[in-house]
Amino acid sequence: MSGTNEPQVSPFLIGLAVGEGTGPELALVFRRAVEVLAAAFGIDAKIIACPQRLRTFGALMKRGLPTSEVVLIKDEDCIRYEGFLRDVYGEGCRVVFRTAINAESLYQVRERLRGVKMEVIPTPYGELFLVRDAAQGFYTGSNDTGDRNIIRRTCEFRRDWTEQLLDYAHAAAAAHWGGPQGIDHFLLAYKFHLLDNRFAQWVDEYSRSRNLTLELFQPDTMNRHLLRGTYHGRLLIVGANEWLDIAHLDLLARYGMGPQENRHSRNVYLARGVEGLVEYQTVHGSADDIAGRGLVNPVATLRAAADLFEHHGRCAGAVVRMHRAIERSRARGLATPDLGGHSTTDDFAADILDCFRSSSQPPPARDTALLVVDMQNDLCAPGGCFDRLGLIDCGAMQALASRIAELIEWSRRHGLDVIFTRMLADPERQPENMVERNRRLGRIDYLREGHWGADFFGVSPMPGEPVVTKFCYDAFLGTELERRLHSHGVQRLLFGGVFTDVCVDATARTAFQLGFRIAIVRDATAPLHYSLDQTLAFMEQIYGAQSLAFAELPDLLRTNGAACTRAGAT
Repeated sequence: MSGTNEPQVSPFLIGLAVGEGTGPELALVFRRAVEVLAAAFGIDAKIIACPQRLRTFGALMKRGLPTSEVVLIKDEDCIRYEGFLRDVYGEGCRVVFRTAINAESLYQVRERLRGVKMEVIPTPYGELFLVRDAAQGFYTGSNDTGDRNIIRRTCEFRRDWTEQLLDYAHAAAAAHWGGPQGIDHFLLAYKFHLLDNRFAQWVDEYSRSRNLTLELFQPDTMNRHLLRGTYHGRLLIVGANEWLDIAHLDLLARYGMGPQENRHSRNVYLARGVEGLVEYQTVHGSADDIAGRGLVNPVATLRAAADLFEHHGRCAGAVVRMHRAIERSRARGLATPDLGGHSTTDDFAADILDCFRSSSQPPPARDTALLVVDMQNDLCAPGGCFDRLGLIDCGAMQALASRIAELIEWSRRHGLDVIFTRMLADPERQPENMVERNRRLGRIDYLREGHWGADFFGVSPMPGEPVVTKFCYDAFLGTELERRLHSHGVQRLLFGGVFTDVCVDATARTAFQLGFRIAIVRDATAPLHYSLDQTLAFMEQIYGAQSLAFAELPDLLRTNGAACTRAGAT
């Protein structure tokens, strides 16, 4: 998904465009990150900065300018930014980092340079490859300024661009999933009912000319399909920008991807003269209200820098290493106010980069994966459902969470894949007998999507670590877990989490029948109904599950060949 066209020249060239608001503060964070990343990976990186400071909407509004002047400034910044992108591309640069700027200027550029925004999100049923159409539709239109009491906005949809976009989206998803056969469903979401029947005809004729199966939906229908999990597997979704801009936040929350303020995005330009130029940006806006106060969250900027170096500077491990640095800094009590802390932007960023300098790159991947089962508030936390029902010892659960956190960190250090499962008690997704049993046992209104009870307790997935959402005990039932494990060459599963005699056993038993070797980390799990010794003895007797302590894990890797890297890994 790098989107690059030609290889970067030496040195590694990085464009930088800065808007008003908190842009200058984040640009300073980005420059420091580039210095640290370049030194850590031993490469020569050079920043090419846009010579003009681009305007933001909030800053323009504060000045109280007349509409005519706002329009002139908008057009001026569009020309400046497009010119900058073309210039850096001509110098051999293929990647740019940009802070927030006025949306009207930005979307004029995206329309002219044919911009596409892409993101991959894991789901309970597989994976979403989202492609946002940023070059046509309402966002890219222009306003008629003739009457101050009427706003008439004009926008275009173009057949040639629609076909180019679909070709690019299909090729990008095929590359991500190892070929066209990896795409299970090709879906489109546009408000096409407002476009006569022409847009639907374009899609139909395109699908027949390419011998592809495409399904075109209204945005509200697509929302229902995503909420219900209608489509399983690997979904390529191309959507109108006005839909995905709104749906994005809900998708992140629904699939446990964290707040937008910590995220960044990648955009690719496809117009002639800038083909394959990739633009990184933070997802949050310019935050003009806190500009110059040292309060802006630097996490998304630092993650963008690491992503940029990994995918365009060929610095393998930069993303994971930066995430570890952020987690270490948070564990030391640093955070900006939006994250619940009191640190300044500079102090937080400096500490993260210090942690990055002192960390090491992740080791090669192994054929063993750690499965962290259902560490969630309603099952483990004080005040959660199981605590209210008197089913758990909260002190023991806290100790268990601490041990599992150690197990997760150990697994990451030793190159093991770490996979998290979470349970949702959704009456629409669970069989009626399970719903009835939950009611009978007093487990009402628990493990609900988007609520505290369903959130993780004491553990936190890193970016890129999969979260498998299930609606029953077995994490393989109705999910993509088996395919993911096989695609990563996993042969053995380590288990930690809750509860040993319920979901851990159900998942481990299926894993054994699917051909995986099973090991239970006995001091990183807890049963609900039966004793731990009784449960582990049963698992060993019935399907040969190995039981070992956390301290014995190094011996497991040495004696069972798990240290071998997966075929094809480098």
